[in-house]
Amino acid sequence: MKIVLDSNILFSALISGKEIYLDILQKIRAYTPDFIFLEISKYEERIIKKAKATKGVFSICKRIIL
Repeated sequence: MKIVLDSNILFSALISGKEIYLDILQKIRAYTPDFIFLEISKYEERIIKKAKATKGVFSICKRIIL
């Protein structure tokens, strides 16, 4: 299945920390606009704070996504 993700969906997945998002993203072929990577970098501190994650955990998530 091919799905286009917008930044809101991806941010929700990162912030929630629920494994179901990871399971879903691994089973589908997801496409995103190029600017989403700029937005992730721009709002990195806010995502980390809301997700209650460490920078290390966030950087691992970023590597998986990017």
